Amino acid sequence: MTKTERLILYNMSGVSPANFRKLLDKYGALENIRQEDLDKLFDKKKLLHKELDKELKQIRKEGVKVLTYEDEEYPASLKYISDPPYVLYVKGAFKKEDSISIGVVGCRNPTTYGKICTEKLTTKLVQRGFTVVSGLARGIDTICHNTAVRMKRRNIAVLGNGFSRLYPQENRGLAEEIARCGAVVSEFSIFTEPDRFNFPRRNRVISGLSLGTLVIEAGEKSGALITAKYALEQCREVFALPGNITSEESRGTNSLIKQGAKLVTDVEDIIEELKDALPEEFLNIKGQAELGNMVLSERENTVFASLNNEPMHIDEVTTRTKLASGVLAAVLISLEMKGFIKQFPGKMFVKII
Repeated sequence: MTKTERLILYNMSGVSPANFRKLLDKYGALENIRQEDLDKLFDKKKLLHKELDKELKQIRKEGVKVLTYEDEEYPASLKYISDPPYVLYVKGAFKKEDSISIGVVGCRNPTTYGKICTEKLTTKLVQRGFTVVSGLARGIDTICHNTAVRMKRRNIAVLGNGFSRLYPQENRGLAEEIARCGAVVSEFSIFTEPDRFNFPRRNRVISGLSLGTLVIEAGEKSGALITAKYALEQCREVFALPGNITSEESRGTNSLIKQGAKLVTDVEDIIEELKDALPEEFLNIKGQAELGNMVLSERENTVFASLNNEPMHIDEVTTRTKLASGVLAAVLISLEMKGFIKQFPGKMFVKII
């Protein structure tokens, strides 16, 4: 049995990262760990070696790569948290530039304000060169990943389940797209169900992969607040988007700000807070959104200038621009394809850059 296979076996058998770290501290090296101590941690109900064969076959079928804490490709930032996963299942690949990452998390039922801000901030983050990290959940996570994928930029999805039990099912196609321009990651063995207790554990990996975590809309009991808590424990930055004081979905973020989280209204707020941790060449990158405005056509600039950060009905855009309906429709489609605006139900349009 190879070292990797042995670690996969430990992971399948329920040896937690914390317990594995204790074993390493006790024995010094993987090969020195005694079976008698492992037996105390193993789930005796499992036929381990039969399960291992099944696991390895499914890993190959899913096209998943397994990284261990000793592998060179294992993210360095994760090694510095107190309980790093000793096994990571990965589809796609980590890259050097992923060391400059921001976690983007939030509620599963965002308001229109939350949706707009997620798309706007994610767009600016990836344009400036950040890799965005999120959890592939419904809501804010999905908007974050979809935005990065649409722009063909680096993003990482961290799962709270095994690859063969991907959750939510409607994001299976999105996960495949993420793997092509980033990475989908799980510490859970391949057949692990999306049990609710897995997701808080998943959240420490999101924050652990990131220089800081941005919370966009979160209720008082939102899982996004758990990610923020982990970020603080890992000595990472916490950023929060201020929200309407009457909105249930902003109570968590507003509370974070009162407790000292950095208030964020623009990506520059994040960069300012992280400037000592960012390389000089990164800080000198001019926002591509600013450059993009220079190549818009005259009509595109007219329509773009007429919009703002609040949804606007197409009739209002027509009144402001005085363009014929057919011409305006074509310009709006062009701006949306370029990633400058977003259409919402009811023919409502909003700037996202």
